[in-house]
Amino acid sequence: MAVKKKKAEKSSVHKRSPSAQAGNPPDSRKDKTEMKEITALFEKIHFQKRMIGGVDVMDVWRQLREIQREYENLLTIQEERSKALIKERDVEIARLKRRLAEVRTARGESVG
Repeated sequence: MAVKKKKAEKSSVHKRSPSAQAGNPPDSRKDKTEMKEITALFEKIHFQKRMIGGVDVMDVWRQLREIQREYENLLTIQEERSKALIKERDVEIARLKRRLAEVRTARGESVG
């Protein structure tokens, strides 16, 4: 009498979002959605029951590994988003420094 989780209910968090792949800035709504998917995993977990002795320990470990993979995927996505933001910030700083140097040069101020 085993209760199994349906394959169709599996989360799609493993798949990296197109924005994360392209290095686009993060969208906080996506973060919340991804965390909701993990929460849904917890809500849908059903452990295989044994006739005697409660639940199947191997099934518990298997499902915990699956949840760990989901968290690792989310952390990887978040790390990529953070790196993209840092890179974007650095590009913006360099652009502003160039613009400031141009303005100072135009005014005849010494750049330094």
